[in-house]
Amino acid sequence: MKPPIQQAKEYLLHHLRTASPEVKEIVYPCLPQDIGDFRRALELVEVQQEFNRRGVKATLRTASPDGKILPDIVIATVDDVASGKLDWYFRDHPQ
Repeated sequence: MKPPIQQAKEYLLHHLRTASPEVKEIVYPCLPQDIGDFRRALELVEVQQEFNRRGVKATLRTASPDGKILPDIVIATVDDVASGKLDWYFRDHPQ
């Protein structure tokens, strides 16, 4: 099995290389436990060069196991907090 950063690098480059010419940004959903490996792979010189050559921006976003991208900010009302809705949200969407 390949190291996690190598796997992430191959994943990033595969999607870049197979993207249509008109694509200007690719958003990669990553599980919280994998996002560090993806960040390190994205920082590799050869990966940056290929994204720059194509003129494509790469964005990493934290995603839940079902692939839904999680928000960076959660806004709740006082009623949401008092009723426990906010607690339920964080139980269903661990970071």
